Amino acid sequence: MPSILGIPLIGFVQMVLGTGIIVFLLIKFLTRPKKNKKDEYIINDVHVIVGDGTKQEHQNVYIKNGLITEISAQPIQKKNVQMIDGAGKTLMPGLIDSHIHIQGGFSCHNEDESDVFLGEKMPQIFNENVLPYGITTIKDLDAPKHFIYKLRDKIRSGEIQGPDLLIVGPNFTAPDGHPANTLGSNSEWARSEMAIEVNTPEQVSAGIKELKEAGVDFLKFTYQGGDYWYFDNKLTIQKIDKELMKQIIREGKENGLNSTAHVFYYDDVKELLEAGIYGIEHGILDRDIEPDDPIITLWKKIGRALCSDRQRHDI
Repeated sequence: MPSILGIPLIGFVQMVLGTGIIVFLLIKFLTRPKKNKKDEYIINDVHVIVGDGTKQEHQNVYIKNGLITEISAQPIQKKNVQMIDGAGKTLMPGLIDSHIHIQGGFSCHNEDESDVFLGEKMPQIFNENVLPYGITTIKDLDAPKHFIYKLRDKIRSGEIQGPDLLIVGPNFTAPDGHPANTLGSNSEWARSEMAIEVNTPEQVSAGIKELKEAGVDFLKFTYQGGDYWYFDNKLTIQKIDKELMKQIIREGKENGLNSTAHVFYYDDVKELLEAGIYGIEHGILDRDIEPDDPIITLWKKIGRALCSDRQRHDI
């Protein structure tokens, strides 16, 4: 049999072909188009507004795995990273809507209607009224629980594109308190979905256990009583017992959950602050207060959050 360099001809041909294939594949590998790294990009020449309001012109911003890792007026050099032209554009922290009721029980009267609202309306609401305006986080303060739990899970899974969602689940309240006999006045489904009516310590503990298992971010309760105009109906709102209010705050903290309270009146706000409440929703609406009022001193001393929805019409 013919041979080359002492190697049988057929073996020599096989060796040459094999070497050629290896060289070809190696060249293809080394000259392949470089893919940009996922979850890494640089925004060049962008106007930056920092969280404290500071403005920085012509900045380059490097984002990796969802976090800003570098901001510089000098070019940032990274390999295989997507480059975004930010010239003429503004980059700022995402806005937080800290008091919202996405689906307050007005539109839906049962779970089937709620599911339709979730699937058909929520993507439109987020895409038209939330995300385009730079709102990247919202805190929902009471929605039907099955609706809000499903919405949270669909956002987390990517099935619905939406902002980060913080939730409280159903609100603690007294029997016939808000929102049980307001939002739930014409719908037993909404009442059971949006309110945990309590008048015993055992009911409070059971409610906290339920909400912790549901994975809520905060607890919320109503601390308000008396006559209340709900649209055209005058209702009497029952107020949760003061000791139960303290229990919600205390047991919530023990379970890793801070509490925020729906409240309108000066004396109630004072009691909440003294009890160690984390957040106040709405605020003091029954009187005007001056900067030197004792409640302001107390508020500043313990450093609690206020989410006010009062508006100034004279500005």
